[in-house]
Amino acid sequence: MYAVMGTYHPTVGANAAAGVVDPYRDAISLGGCALRESLGRKACENGERPEGTDTQTSDTSMNINIDLANGYTLTSVTGNSGYEYEDGIDADFLPVRFIGRSDISDYNQTSQEFRLASPVDQRFSYVTGAYWQTQTQEIDRTVIVDGTLGVPGFMSAVTCCTSFLNVPAAALPPGYFCIDGATSFDQAGRIVNWKQETDSWAVFFQGKYDLTDTLSVTAGLRYTEEDKEAVATTDLTASATGLATPSLNGALAAINAGAFGVWAHAFDESRSTDQLMPAVNLQWQRSEDSKFYVSYSEGFKSGGFNSVGDQNPAFAADGTVLRTTPGVGFEYDDETASSLEVGGKHTLLDGAMSINWAVFDSTYKNQQVSTFVGLGFVVANAASSTVQGMEVEALWQATDNLRLGANLALLDSRYDSFDAAGCTAVQASALLGLGTITSTSAVTSALGCQAQFKGDGTQGGSAQDLSGGQQGADFGGSLTANYSKAINADMMWFAAVDYNFTDGFYMTGDLDPIDYQDGFEKLNVRFGLRGENWDIMVYGKNVTDEITASGAADVPLASGSHFRYMAPGSTWGARFGYSF
Repeated sequence: MYAVMGTYHPTVGANAAAGVVDPYRDAISLGGCALRESLGRKACENGERPEGTDTQTSDTSMNINIDLANGYTLTSVTGNSGYEYEDGIDADFLPVRFIGRSDISDYNQTSQEFRLASPVDQRFSYVTGAYWQTQTQEIDRTVIVDGTLGVPGFMSAVTCCTSFLNVPAAALPPGYFCIDGATSFDQAGRIVNWKQETDSWAVFFQGKYDLTDTLSVTAGLRYTEEDKEAVATTDLTASATGLATPSLNGALAAINAGAFGVWAHAFDESRSTDQLMPAVNLQWQRSEDSKFYVSYSEGFKSGGFNSVGDQNPAFAADGTVLRTTPGVGFEYDDETASSLEVGGKHTLLDGAMSINWAVFDSTYKNQQVSTFVGLGFVVANAASSTVQGMEVEALWQATDNLRLGANLALLDSRYDSFDAAGCTAVQASALLGLGTITSTSAVTSALGCQAQFKGDGTQGGSAQDLSGGQQGADFGGSLTANYSKAINADMMWFAAVDYNFTDGFYMTGDLDPIDYQDGFEKLNVRFGLRGENWDIMVYGKNVTDEITASGAADVPLASGSHFRYMAPGSTWGARFGYSF
């Protein structure tokens, strides 16, 4: 693959080494147009859809407040939201037509909430209610690997193989072999459909009691139940579009299993969960200028089913693929959290300065961790993790015209236990270097990557232990300055600067050191004029042109290679706003 790239673009290596971002990329998502047309959508104009996301959203809500006798209020909130999006990536991140992934998704959600609130001027006040929600999400996906690199017959001429799926070994010259794996076939891919329906309801109560004029306690309880059903199918194809009749070719199954770790499957699974979540808050109004609080709360994030197409079936003890039985990883569990927080809010200098602070300690169980695997993000559960930290925010009206601000967050976030984390590409390659291993092999791990085994004792995956590993940056914050001055009775001039900084952090769930973003600082400025209902502004973002990444992962089929989503560099612009 890299040899072909070097032939077509001989300077790509030098440009990349010099820090030139995306020096060459074809930037198309293979099969995206065919997928669109198969679902009855508007045909593409240029044969293939460029990578990127096109999203259309709709949100509708209706709030009704009814004043009842004795100061009570009944509130009804009805909502409906939805979106449609088309998404595609040039998944090889190279200047050749090789790997593309295309998604089309539809989502719809309807909800209803009723709340009854007591008068707030009583020593004891409360809010109680009920909530109901239903939602449906469907994702259609194609994943195409084009072994012809967009030139039909190219690989046949290079390798003397008509296709990896039908190799005429007798036709090979003596001593000549087909190049390995992912470029010695014409096309291979998969067709994916994933649909999930979710129904949930909840009841809740929260009450506040004033113990004294300066001391109050607020306590609440919420109970929720949720049911989910997911239908997920993945079929294999040897078509350039991925929309031909699914293929049962054994060689196609072998290349998908061997090169991509993917097997055809058809899952129909459901799950139910219920959670009881308490919360309590004690607040002390020490003075008009100072308030302290301590709170404890519990929460949860519901589990579900992974939607990417490379979630695999289970295997019988003899190695038989159980096509309708999900393997480990298709379903992930609820994440639960408990948090203790102590904080304060204070006003100083006759109201010119405010300081807010909080110290917190949160414990997560079955924390949901998202990692880029194959061609999409997969959610898995870490056994437990702890997040401790402190946040401080200060604002100071230094003069009538100048306002200064600062905030700082210190964080100590670690996995307490996570022995089933995905291996990095380097670890996986080292494990592959051990050759064929079974559960009885003398060595079953490499560089911290431990092989996992199917029922028949053959290898069925791998994992590393990330217990104690870092989550997020250890610190971050910002400094701000805002200056404004009236020009006349109807117009004001303003200018602002904000300086943002962060410590380094891992961008991938497997904590791959290659995907570590070092700490950085960014400077933003803006200035302009403002009237009663209009403003005009010139702005600059990241004016020092810091080169940073916002995400990263492994390049599919190119073990040891990585791609990064780069954050915007220096950006300047102008904006005019008018309020009607």
